[in-house]
Amino acid sequence: MLELKDKYITTDLTIASKFKSSFTWTLYDYIKGHYNFWYKNISKDGLLKLFWS
Repeated sequence: MLELKDKYITTDLTIASKFKSSFTWTLYDYIKGHYNFWYKNISKDGLLKLFWS
């Protein structure tokens, strides 16, 4: 049961309730998925691929 806890991402509803677009959800999920990284480089092309794939 404890192993299942690591496979799900929780959403802070106070933040998510203010989202205005699907792009915001995509970026939020990406950032939450890389939670343990202190620094993350991503190019403009990388962001475009993230949003349009």
